[in-house]
Amino acid sequence: MIMKDERPLYQLAHEKRLPSRQVLDVVSQFYCYSNYHQYLHIDSEELTSLVHSAYLCNRDVVSELLSIISIDELSALFTPGRLETIHGVKHHLRVALIAGMLNRDASIIKDLILACLLHDSRRLNDKDDIGHGKRAAEFYASKLSLIGPKLIKARGYVPTHQAKILEAIARHDVETQDTHNVLLIALQKADALDRFRLPKLKWWPDSQKSSVHAFSTDELVIGMMMNILIPDSSKVNNLKAELC
Repeated sequence: MIMKDERPLYQLAHEKRLPSRQVLDVVSQFYCYSNYHQYLHIDSEELTSLVHSAYLCNRDVVSELLSIISIDELSALFTPGRLETIHGVKHHLRVALIAGMLNRDASIIKDLILACLLHDSRRLNDKDDIGHGKRAAEFYASKLSLIGPKLIKARGYVPTHQAKILEAIARHDVETQDTHNVLLIALQKADALDRFRLPKLKWWPDSQKSSVHAFSTDELVIGMMMNILIPDSSKVNNLKAELC
């Protein structure tokens, strides 16, 4: 019988011994939190101030988005063993909320949120899992009109830009300089900004990256803020209570 390694995920990450199924523990979550201010080259008090300001500026948007996202339907997309992994329900919810905060275009916002809620849902593991985006797009290709209104509870909502939603899901895990599909670029950016949950600092978003995915300090703070508000280390079934 193979014994499960119970050491913190951040320690396993540094030893290159990460399991295929990864659940962020409280110790690793604290490790991430304790490095946020150093990553931004500021002190902890200034980080607290920036996070508080970001929350005040975005809480109405977050509240509005939460009112139309069905967490129960989102949870139903995952097998029980994958609900609380680092690519589980909370990751998808945070990515959707980050995307909504950074993109206020009413003509695409619901389609963007739908792409965010589906992008990693067909993963087989929490490692590279090459091709998981394409796998998800193929799985949902004939299901968007059915699943969209279940996940997004806006009256009369039907996915409008279905081809672009599927392309965004299929290509979100592939490096691109293509700026034509705004859903793809927005999903990739929001997905990257949720990397502040990952237990190795080199995997966090690169603020110096000169590409379509360069990040401002405000955007980086939003990514950190969402990981503080919706931490992976607590149970999914407490999620609604955490957000109220």
